[in-house]
Amino acid sequence: MSLCECGGMLGVALSNAIISKLTILIGWRYSMHFCALMAFLLAYILKKIFEKEKMTDRSEIEDFSLEDDETKDSLLPKIKFSEYCKEVFFNKFVWLNGVYAGCVYSIVTVFVALWGIPFVQHAYKVDVFVATSLVSTIYIGVALFSPIVGWLSKYVRMHLLMQTGAGLSFILISCFIYLPPFNLWLA
Repeated sequence: MSLCECGGMLGVALSNAIISKLTILIGWRYSMHFCALMAFLLAYILKKIFEKEKMTDRSEIEDFSLEDDETKDSLLPKIKFSEYCKEVFFNKFVWLNGVYAGCVYSIVTVFVALWGIPFVQHAYKVDVFVATSLVSTIYIGVALFSPIVGWLSKYVRMHLLMQTGAGLSFILISCFIYLPPFNLWLA
């Protein structure tokens, strides 16, 4: 999971700077068309990859299966979709996880997507490309520390990692926003 998070965040960080430069060069409408084209292309490639994986997994399962289909179906509990949804909806751990994830990731999304770039442009007196690149370093930080946190979770309680990460992020983002502008490289 942490490697998937790492890859996703690096992709976002790299594409932010490219899209801001592309928007300056060809305008926002053509940039959105380009993004849509790239999204469809990526979706097609991923579909092909997962179709191949699915076929490989299915053949491995059939090779090692010791039971027939009727026996396998009788061993699995029958749960109605509505019962499953009700169980998930009333599970306090699902809600706690959702609230935590929302609080941790929403600040990153809100800062980077909504007002981070104009803030950096104004505070540091830089153009949109430099501001986007600077704000994208947040995604690079998440990408670099995701595998580290995944590895640390074997040795340290997950609650401690979550609290430390959220607290450290709060302190660093607060310093960046409320203290006078730093040197651009330090920021």
